[in-house]
Amino acid sequence: MILTFDVGNTSVAVCGLTNEGRKVHFIDFISTSFYLEKEGYLPSVKSILGKRKITRMDISGTVISSVVPDANMPLSEAIRNVTGTSPHIVSISDDTGLDLEKYDKNCLGIDRMVCAAAAARHYGTPVMIYDLGTASTLSVVDADNNFVGGAISPGVQLSLDALGDRCARLPKYKAGNIPEGSVIGSDVKECMEIGAMIGCASMIDGMIERVSENLGCKAGGLNVVITGGNAPYVFPHLKNSRAVWDPYLIHKGMEYIYELNHTSGSETLFA
Repeated sequence: MILTFDVGNTSVAVCGLTNEGRKVHFIDFISTSFYLEKEGYLPSVKSILGKRKITRMDISGTVISSVVPDANMPLSEAIRNVTGTSPHIVSISDDTGLDLEKYDKNCLGIDRMVCAAAAARHYGTPVMIYDLGTASTLSVVDADNNFVGGAISPGVQLSLDALGDRCARLPKYKAGNIPEGSVIGSDVKECMEIGAMIGCASMIDGMIERVSENLGCKAGGLNVVITGGNAPYVFPHLKNSRAVWDPYLIHKGMEYIYELNHTSGSETLFA
């Protein structure tokens, strides 16, 4: 089993995968802010593995993808303590199976790179990935496995927060599931929800068409993968029938990158 740790600004998602990332055994979450606590991540990592009776001998490797640099060392120490492995921390210099030379690598988020690597491997190229988190990020890999770039826009919840903060007569709402059907709200809550969730879906549908044109894809020739925390609220409203929702995409990417780099990037501390 490969253990993957996706360190975000709010939480660390912990996932166990086997069969080259095709089987997800579990996913659990830890508060990112625990790195500030005296015991750090150690109690949480112990608890997550202990309640599933996962032992050191079940774990063949560990890998971290992080957008919070200050959390990396405390999390690595906890992983070494519990699993006996030194985790591979994904970096821009890793072998990802992608050619990154067409993009400014210094500005490429690790999470975008990891998701792109996973999508290219598991769904084929050309492929576009929309990661619907704090920001809605588009990443595109062409038919020759080149990461060619993408787009970044405010995320669903960020858009709702901005309206609540900047518009005196608009309340604050949390993103959530809304019924399929009408796109004309009958009150302010429905109007804001439709604007955020269905508006995002419409943007993605439009970008699918435009990216296909940019890449010169024939009709239906572009694979589309949706992931991220807001994906469950947006995906049901997409009109494009080829789009797939993969909530574990970044973990599959970490597992893949670990397999490509583990000989030099990770060290097993027990026999």
